Amino acid sequence: MSPGAIGLVIFIALGLGTFFLWRSMNKQLKRIDFDEGVQPTDAVDVRDATRAAAAAATEEASDESSATTPEDLEGR
Repeated sequence: MSPGAIGLVIFIALGLGTFFLWRSMNKQLKRIDFDEGVQPTDAVDVRDATRAAAAAATEEASDESSATTPEDLEGR
């Protein structure tokens, strides 16, 4: 076998592998059941709530870290 023939065989094998993987992926995607009623704004609301909670936690942490001496901590 010449190098050109080996390359052709490898190329065809890669093509067939890609074809069967693509077919399998399409079968799996068709099995997925998703709720079409979910609006994209719902995801934005969750992100906004998460950001607000993270900002509040960061603010509390910075307030606690501003007290640097034991005397400052006793007043709290």
